[in-house]
Amino acid sequence: MLPVTRKNMTESGLLQEDGLSAIGVLRIEEILEREEIADRFYGWDVALGSKFDITTPYTDQERSIAHLDVTASYARPIAWRWQISERLSINTPFDSIGQAFSLSLSSDISYELSNRIDLRLRHLFRLDKLEI
Repeated sequence: MLPVTRKNMTESGLLQEDGLSAIGVLRIEEILEREEIADRFYGWDVALGSKFDITTPYTDQERSIAHLDVTASYARPIAWRWQISERLSINTPFDSIGQAFSLSLSSDISYELSNRIDLRLRHLFRLDKLEI
């Protein structure tokens, strides 16, 4: 992608007039640098790791034991303005794998209504099983 310069815009034939006004320069900068658009993802990702509390809020509070964490994500654009994405995360302590766990599944459907308005529908399912 070429940088946005006066020379490049003139050579491209997209510049209608001889010059670019200050408002035009500010609008180009806003679109390229500051305007937030919906993230586009395609494909899947799996992550495996462990979680461990390094510090606690209080000095007399005990740290929890390490946890196993597995996360899987999938995303796919449906059309130019539509996107679906799924994320599944499972977290369980190492000393009681399968007996205590936290499971969460989030589903997103996003639609880009305009360059400034995105509609997002999110569903979150969470299941926590505590050790008895």
